[in-house]
Parts: sequence; C-alpha cells; structure tokens
Amino acid sequence: MKVPGWREGEGTTRPPYVRRNLLLLLFHLHRERLGAITVADDARQQSDEVVAKCRRLLDVFFTYAMQCGWIKVSLAITELQALLLNGLWDHHDDDCHSLMKTKLQAVGLKMPRITVRGKCGDVRPGEKVTLKVDVSRAHAFSAEELAAYRTLQAEGVGAEAEVRNEGDADAEGSAAETTEGWWLFVESIRGLPQLNKAGMQNTEQQHNQLVARVALAPSLDAVGCSSELQFVAPSTAGEYKVIVHVRSCSMIGVDARRKVSFVVRGTKRPAPPSSSSGTSTEPCETMEAMEEAIAELQAEILEEEEGEAAAGKQRPEKAPEDAPVVAAAVEAEVA
Repeated sequence: MKVPGWREGEGTTRPPYVRRNLLLLLFHLHRERLGAITVADDARQQSDEVVAKCRRLLDVFFTYAMQCGWIKVSLAITELQALLLNGLWDHHDDDCHSLMKTKLQAVGLKMPRITVRGKCGDVRPGEKVTLKVDVSRAHAFSAEELAAYRTLQAEGVGAEAEVRNEGDADAEGSAAETTEGWWLFVESIRGLPQLNKAGMQNTEQQHNQLVARVALAPSLDAVGCSSELQFVAPSTAGEYKVIVHVRSCSMIGVDARRKVSFVVRGTKRPAPPSSSSGTSTEPCETMEAMEEAIAELQAEILEEEEGEAAAGKQRPEKAPEDAPVVAAAVEAEVA
C-alpha cells in the first residue's frame, strides 16, 4: 500500500494512499474490538497521525458548516468527532455506550443524562422569535464527588508531569477543569407542502436549516443551565416547528433533542400596497378585489347621504322668530 501509483487494472479506483488512510481510520474506530490483534508500533503511530489530521479537518468543516447554516452536516460532524476522539464505531451500539461509560469513569466523570425543554411565544411575521431553552442535568456532581474529581485530576497531572520531567506549574490548574462542553443547535423544519390537503400524513422529518446556535459550558455540579436564542420569524402566518439539539463533540450516546412549536400570527388589517420596486413574499390583492372594495365603500357613502337627505325632508320647517320684526321694518321704510 505504500507503493506510489496504481496496480495494473486499478486506474479508476481509489489511489493507494486513500485506501491506506481509510484502513488506518477503521483500525482506530474498531481498536476496542481488535484488542487481541497485535499491531506494529509504526502502524499505531501512523493511525494516530491520520486521526489527528482528520480531527483538524473536521474542526474546519464544522466551522464552515455552521456559518452556512448546514444543519445535517453540522450534526454529522459532531457525531464523527466524538467517535474519533473515543475510538468507537457507532453512536447507537450498546457495546459502544458501555465502553463510553467505562472511559468516563476512568477519568472520574459520570455518563451524562440530560433533558431539554424549550418555549417560545407567538410572533408577527418578520419579528424576532425568542426561544428559551432549559437543559436539566440528572448527573450533577455533589460537593464530595466534585472534590474527588479534582483530586483525581491533580494526581493524574502530577504523575504525567513527573514522567515528562517538566514540572509545569500551570498543569494542575488546567486539570481542574470542572465544566462540560455542549453545542445547542436550533433547526427549522417544514413538512412537505400540500400533504395534509391531499389526505396524506407527512411522517418524514424534513431538514431545513440551522437558524441559531450557542455553546453551553455548565459546571459539573450544576443541576441545569438555560439559554435564550433569537431568530427571525417567517413572513407567512401559520404554525412552525423547530428542533432543539443538544450535542456533544466528545461523548457518544448522550445527545438530546426537543421539538418546539410557535405560531406566526397575521396582521389585523391588510398592509397598504408597497411603492417599492422590489419583490415581496407577502400575497398581494388583485385589482378586481380592490375595485370591489372601493365600490362597496362608495355605495355606503351614497346610502348615508341619501338617508340624511330623506330625514331633512321629513323634518317640518320652522319660521324664524324675528320674521315679524323684519316685515314691520320693511313696511315702515316703504311708507
């Protein structure tokens, strides 16, 4: 596999260095299964080098995917990052979950157990939606457990420093890290259009885009943490749903998610026609509908005027009180 080029008849297949790197990655992911197999030291070193390069590439891809709002890519990258970090092969395998728990216990940590709740109020089209997310941690450390964890970490750093003969004074402080790292993603989802009207139920989840994200770092002894995220509501009234994902890039089998609904309510009265030359996502009224509305308004005004005129005719006319005085003055002047 280290021979440059291709063998005869393999000109259209993967080059040898690609097959070699894939084989080294598979060896790393299934290392726990292959514990009884003896591997040369140089092969293990090469596998570690390939894994380190892949982790750096995934970090770059992860940042780019979040900037572009690619939710499916971002979720897939977090899963692969956790598998590479722990040398495990499947997020849904029970054996992998047991190995993950064993790995955490070896460093004094518990297997996370989290629940997610989300709530957001109704908004108008185009307004900011405020989503409040609460994450509960059923695996919170007690004061005694936290002290034991810090002691274990300090001893581990001391032993490592002694082996390396470095005596770094900052190593103990870095080992006393007492927070967990999580990503909180908000994914907008929409069902396939016109399925309900056609009498069909949409059971397939439709991924749309990543609309909000934030990093969470709760303390090991915290029973929970909260965060508020904002995103722009759609411009069309209706009911919408988002999925709140709480993901870990360093552990498997611990992710959680929750679906949250909110309603975009329409305006009370139709907005006046815009004078701008740009396009709009709001449905506009037709000219026929506008002419009918104007005609109805004119008819109502005409009916009110005719009613007032009829009421004036029915009312008897009264002679002014000063009429006799004016008539007498006119007669005297003529005389």
